[in-house]
Amino acid sequence: MAQNIVLDKWLPVRRTDGTFDWVSPVQVAPSAEGPQIEALNFPRPDFNAAVLEFLIGLFTVAMLPDDERAWRDAWDTPPDEAALAKALKPFVYALNLDAEGPRAFQDLGALEAKDEKEINAILIDAPGEKTEEQNADLFIKRGGVDALSPAMAAAALITLQTYAPSGGAGHRTSLRGGGPLTTLVVPKGAPSLWGRIWANVASREALENHDGWAMPLDPNTIFPWLSQTRESKGDRGTTPSDAHPLQSFFGLPRRIRLDFAPSGGATCGLGGPQSDRIVRTFRMRRYGVNYTGAWRHPLTPYRLEKKSGEKLPLHPNPGSLSYRHWLGLTGLGTLGKDAEAALIVALGKDRFQARQPLISASGFDMDNMKARAWVEQTMPLYAAAGKHADKVAALATAMIGRAETAANSLTFAIKVARHGKRKDATGKSGTVQYELRRDLKGDFSFIAEQFWRETESTFRALMDRAMNDPAFLQEPIFEEWGKALTVETLRIFDALVDFQQIGLLDYARPIVARKGLVFALRDKVSNEPKSPKTDLKAKRGRANG
Repeated sequence: MAQNIVLDKWLPVRRTDGTFDWVSPVQVAPSAEGPQIEALNFPRPDFNAAVLEFLIGLFTVAMLPDDERAWRDAWDTPPDEAALAKALKPFVYALNLDAEGPRAFQDLGALEAKDEKEINAILIDAPGEKTEEQNADLFIKRGGVDALSPAMAAAALITLQTYAPSGGAGHRTSLRGGGPLTTLVVPKGAPSLWGRIWANVASREALENHDGWAMPLDPNTIFPWLSQTRESKGDRGTTPSDAHPLQSFFGLPRRIRLDFAPSGGATCGLGGPQSDRIVRTFRMRRYGVNYTGAWRHPLTPYRLEKKSGEKLPLHPNPGSLSYRHWLGLTGLGTLGKDAEAALIVALGKDRFQARQPLISASGFDMDNMKARAWVEQTMPLYAAAGKHADKVAALATAMIGRAETAANSLTFAIKVARHGKRKDATGKSGTVQYELRRDLKGDFSFIAEQFWRETESTFRALMDRAMNDPAFLQEPIFEEWGKALTVETLRIFDALVDFQQIGLLDYARPIVARKGLVFALRDKVSNEPKSPKTDLKAKRGRANG
């Protein structure tokens, strides 16, 4: 019997009463009775994120509302299970996971046995062949997962195709590049999984205005696995003119075919349900679809590259996502000319203005082929502030600018305190002065990370107050923010600099560094700062192979 990712119960979910269950996409509709489905519950955060994107894409294709009014009607009166079954029925044939012929997110060809790999290699954070050869897999060991149930294999496959990093020559990246940043709208008062899905479905009108397309919903151009793979040997590219724009949800950068076999009582390495079928290996060939050109994914923010004029998808930087990324995620403030929020975030500002929605941002922090970390953060979408939206955007811009100045000053001061070099000449007042050694190396990003993390709650509290009290949008908030930044910055400096130990080598160095930090905070953080720059990376959504 074929496994099908529309009809089968392969989605682990958590209900509002705390119980867990397995459901099919047809069953995610809200029910009139009993606890609602609250969220997906895969054992890995990247699976939860990628499968949620898949469901958003699936229902965009199956239930595409003509305009925002039609979208609102479905929001106000959610469909039941029968309505979802009817909407998805035309696409069931295209979404088999294990069958002869087309398989979801897999190459149409059988591929050859010589291309076989262990199933553990399908996980994005699994060590690569070179890492294993050099015995460098110290933290994520090879062979950690030797078998996957059909449910977990489907989730792993969708995750790889959605976020595919570079994998060497011919192993293509995802449509948005390796490890793209995804931003979703989370409206308050919509705790159900269905609410999370439908809140991020764009209307036909919005998609046409965003991408300039007006194409029929043809499964053959949306689901690339229904026909022979557009091999990219010779750097053959696939642009939006070669496929339907909604293929952005169903990319096929990797040529993969899962190998299903009788389970023989074997269990899933990720805790999937017991099944009579298991996946221990898969086959993979090079030169899958190479997505090039002006692809625009509805769930990803973009930034304009001034030299080429291209809009490139944003990707997470090392470290956690925090309020410092707010401007890049919303496309507001002084970055409005360069940064563009995801289409769905722009729609969310209007759709949920009265509900004060949140933004959920997530993605892999990738170092070429290596997944350094999965980063995820939820933050308020302050832009949905009605008539005060422009003032709120300007306020957040200024506050983040001041914080950026404080973070940079803190990092510099700690470098001087720990590794400063005494200048040969003293200052005009006869004081000792220090400078950084030119040969200073090392990663000091942890300092700014701690700063952003420990000032986030204050930022949110002040912004929430401003949202509820327009009078607070003026000077009072700048004064409070400046004081809070000064106190927290000096506290972190004192915590990270050991005066006693450094004093054994040069007693004046930490004192001079702290004094310089105090002056910098007084002169720069209390004054109007320059416009901050988003530190999210923009990458081309194309192959690195």
